[in-house]
Amino acid sequence: MITQLVVRNTVDADTLRKHLNQRRMINRAREKLELHSCELLWGREFQNEKERADVLLKRGVQQIISNNMCDNMKAPMGNPAKPALTARSSFNMYFGANVGFSSGFSVTRAAYATHSGSASIGLDPRFATLNYLNPVLEELRGLVEKRVTRHYSGKEMDYNCNFNHISIKVYFNQKRTNEHTDIEFNKKHTDAKVGNSQVPGTPVAIMCLGDDKYLKFIKYKVKRKGSHVRKKKVLTFLQTQRKIIILDPRDEFLNDNKCYWKHKSALVDERNGVCVALMFRVVQATLNVYAHNNRIVGAKVPGTGAKERQLNIGWKAIANNAEYAEECKCIKTKIVNRMSKYWKEDEVYGEARRFTS
Repeated sequence: MITQLVVRNTVDADTLRKHLNQRRMINRAREKLELHSCELLWGREFQNEKERADVLLKRGVQQIISNNMCDNMKAPMGNPAKPALTARSSFNMYFGANVGFSSGFSVTRAAYATHSGSASIGLDPRFATLNYLNPVLEELRGLVEKRVTRHYSGKEMDYNCNFNHISIKVYFNQKRTNEHTDIEFNKKHTDAKVGNSQVPGTPVAIMCLGDDKYLKFIKYKVKRKGSHVRKKKVLTFLQTQRKIIILDPRDEFLNDNKCYWKHKSALVDERNGVCVALMFRVVQATLNVYAHNNRIVGAKVPGTGAKERQLNIGWKAIANNAEYAEECKCIKTKIVNRMSKYWKEDEVYGEARRFTS
């Protein structure tokens, strides 16, 4: 049985045993109402939905890698500017539902990471894109929304699951996300800050395609004087492809014991693995973008000019840089070659040629 699971999930026996132990710990934490986030199965009666979602996930990821994985400069939280493809943090892309039309040339679109989150991610807004939910992603969004809505239906917490945004993270070459909460809070962690892109108190559903990765939950306790103390308790989900994991909003808010959870993520095989993670969100922020290229209307680098100078230095460093161009080509080839086993060969190569050219 273990051998079969190793082949299917592409993890070794030791990793599998650790995962099974972690699953038992997660189940105990959920039974005690200490953790609410969970893995979500479709159920036998909804196998048609699951199979359709699998097809859409493969097709959607293929289109994303082919058409939307354009490099940008990033300088998060005062760090030196680096190309997003070669930086240590995960590669980010954003897809939002159209919520209105501003003019014949621009459209208003649901947006994420537009306020405090934009500083931690650090992408240059002048070249950032907010893509539209194409028909494949829109249909997948609808199926995930239905499944998550069923999960919360009839329960005490009847959350808003009307997902209108999909944020994408691509993991490769030891890229990872550090500890964070999706909602920004005040210093004492008692209230969500004004201006969060995501609607506070809404769940996030995650689906992945590619190599397995970890999603770790780290427990924090807020002391009386407002300090945040990292507890020893860490719970780890093994995210395998096509599995849905729900980030329950209760885990980011303080519980009765003054505790909350942060989360972070990384590949199991950080050196060789590649994974594309789709996060379905309910967002309240919007941006106006040009319809022809999905770039933000009137985008400016915030601040007094120091960040803009920092980003400009980064752009100048890679202009006509043959070494950078060769590195990008190698990265894109690796991503396509690694991901090709997760979709049919006859579907990928036409798209892949355009991506690697």
